[in-house]
Amino acid sequence: MVLYTSVKCVAMLCAITATSAYSVTSSKRVVALSSGELDATKCVAVLGQTAADDGWCLQNCGNTPPNCPPELCSCDGTGVAPSPSPEPVSELAALVPPVPVVYATPEEADAARAKEDAARAKDDEKRVAAADAARKETEKAMREKEEQSKAAHEELVKAADETQKKHDAQKEAAEKASVEKDKELTKAQAAREAAADAAEGKQVAEDEEEEEKEEKEEKASSKKESPSAVALASGKKPVTHLAKE
Repeated sequence: MVLYTSVKCVAMLCAITATSAYSVTSSKRVVALSSGELDATKCVAVLGQTAADDGWCLQNCGNTPPNCPPELCSCDGTGVAPSPSPEPVSELAALVPPVPVVYATPEEADAARAKEDAARAKDDEKRVAAADAARKETEKAMREKEEQSKAAHEELVKAADETQKKHDAQKEAAEKASVEKDKELTKAQAAREAAADAAEGKQVAEDEEEEEKEEKEEKASSKKESPSAVALASGKKPVTHLAKE
């Protein structure tokens, strides 16, 4: 008896909700036709119904006030009755408890509970699997990002090392060239000094040889001079021989 009463209450509540939705839809259409938001000249009969035709809808939807039932007339050019807008459940419907399911035997009740438990367990497994998959995807993305960052850092380090090696090689080559240049300058300076020394030594030898030659010539010329010249040179009076008379 209680079950029958509950089912009857639910049926009445559904009927009240449907009527409310229909009334709201009709009221909105009347307002739209009266304000000109909907054009009454475009109203036609809903396909599939036989209670009204296009002429009836054209005349009645254009009346003041409009008489344009949505299940008979369509004013949007589709020829299909609009679906009623879903309305929020009334407070009365919210207070009505769900109708309990009555099973004929305890076995049926146990089987239903087992089925519900299995369905919940399956849903839980799906949620856990989805969460694990999302976590794995997140971890994979993080690892890929870390690997990319690491690879980029390694590339930067490698490029910096190559640049430093080139700089060191250029510096070493410049230092080596400078050392070689210094050696060449030193060698050239030594060669110039040696050449100058050789020239100076040759000149000294030539001067000595010239002096020695001059001394020899002077000695030779002094021997050829007369005794008087020799005496004069020695400061003695020359010896003269008187001729016999």
